[in-house]
Amino acid sequence: MEFVGAVPHTQVPECLNKFSVYVAVSLTESFGVAVLEASACGIPVVVSNVGGLPEVVREGITGFIVPPRDPEATAAAIEELLLSPELQSKMGLAGRQWVLQQYDWEKTAKVIEDLYVKITTVKGAT
Repeated sequence: MEFVGAVPHTQVPECLNKFSVYVAVSLTESFGVAVLEASACGIPVVVSNVGGLPEVVREGITGFIVPPRDPEATAAAIEELLLSPELQSKMGLAGRQWVLQQYDWEKTAKVIEDLYVKITTVKGAT
């Protein structure tokens, strides 16, 4: 195990590609950007069922969603992935495809732009 500290954004893919499994078992989370970055690198993920994390993981397809504060379930999910390189590869590839399909940069930017237009448009204005 190695603790690397802060990683510059440009080096995140290189760092993530050293992982076999990405684990994010937060107790609170707004949105799983780091989880999406891991999935984009083809890394299977294990996340806790809190906040926005379940939105970015397809249970049993791109990774596992475990109950919060459940170290046994977390350990079992990690163990299942570590003991099966085939499952790691399958979930990693599925995760990458999920990110490419659902979180394409232009598609996401358009959704955000449309949302800004919607919330900044005054009702009844022309």
